Amino acid sequence: MKAKSTTISFVIILFICLCTSCDPYDRCEYEVDNRSDSTLTVIYTAFNAPDYFERKKIGPNMKAIFFGYFISGDFANKRDFLSWADSLGIFIDTLPRIEIKKDYLNRNSWDYYIKESKSFYGNSEETYTLIVSNSDLK
Repeated sequence: MKAKSTTISFVIILFICLCTSCDPYDRCEYEVDNRSDSTLTVIYTAFNAPDYFERKKIGPNMKAIFFGYFISGDFANKRDFLSWADSLGIFIDTLPRIEIKKDYLNRNSWDYYIKESKSFYGNSEETYTLIVSNSDLK
């Protein structure tokens, strides 16, 4: 009987150690909800890779995620809004490119949604959405 009690105690302690040693993670996504009549182009470099840039075209009346990443531990709580971006530009898809007039570098220009996980680990999904309408174009 004592061996069974010791085994149960060991399993409980092991479970607690496993649960408390895992860092929670956050999934962050950035998207543009293009409600304008123009195609937009998002251009960015991320995570200190200035020689590598990404480009995403978002057609009129389309919504698209242009960047996403996972982050864990205490760094997730200390993250700044655009800490991942070395550079970011949102342009009307014309030649020459014309930058939109909406201040997309300002956190207040974005809608923010967070979905907290019901799991023990406390994971979350965060979405930043920039809504662009015809009035936001130059």
